[in-house]
Amino acid sequence: MSGRSPIITLLTDFGSEACFVGVMKGVIASIAPRAVVIDLCHEAPPRRAATAGFLLASAYAYFPPGTVHAAVVDPGVGTARAALAIKAKGFYFVVPDNGLIVPALAGPEEADEIVRIENEACFLKPVSRTFHGRDIFAPAAARIACGVPLSALGRAVSGFDRGSFPAVARARSPDGAEALQGEVIHIDRFGNLVTNIRGLERGRVLSVRCASCEVRGLQETFADVEEGSALAFIGSSGYLEIAVRGGSAAGSLGAETGEKVHVKIRS
Repeated sequence: MSGRSPIITLLTDFGSEACFVGVMKGVIASIAPRAVVIDLCHEAPPRRAATAGFLLASAYAYFPPGTVHAAVVDPGVGTARAALAIKAKGFYFVVPDNGLIVPALAGPEEADEIVRIENEACFLKPVSRTFHGRDIFAPAAARIACGVPLSALGRAVSGFDRGSFPAVARARSPDGAEALQGEVIHIDRFGNLVTNIRGLERGRVLSVRCASCEVRGLQETFADVEEGSALAFIGSSGYLEIAVRGGSAAGSLGAETGEKVHVKIRS
């Protein structure tokens, strides 16, 4: 990280009405005063690690190599769940071990190093049972930004938990076509439904079905359908999305996070 100030990004579900994010920044400033701290998002849906993981996966690669990404959406705070520091793909990730990292890293084989953050000398004392963002994650991210090796934070581990991040199921439809089943993992502010399905080829997708709606094929942009019509497309992060032109797919279809999505693919 020589030659420039280290960068730390913060992604949380803390919102902006309380002081939690500001306190994390204060801890970072005390340890790594040269670090540039960038707010990635603090409005992630509360306690939804899978959605936070999608947001992190959509953003981390657009930062300079060596950036430290600290993501704290942590419904298991205070329990036996681990806190992890990971080096992978030229970046560092500081996350709870609850599946949040899964969209960014398909498996531990993609990581260069994974440690369980457990060196209490690196914690802010006393450690709160409910605010590990302040007492564990922020100090760890700051120390990494200062060049402290991951091995100083804790012991190496071989993997991480998938948590609640949903897997995509593959099958065959009655007519012999390949079928995928995923689910909605995020609803953005426009009401678009973001799924956990990625890697689709536009010319091979026959149909996409979600809730009360089934659309044929994939479109490239919203203008490819009439106003008020539903469409399926590949979003900027590479995931399959469902939208309604000029409206909210979530509202029009009555769909929520966790809604099943079925994709039929030409063999």
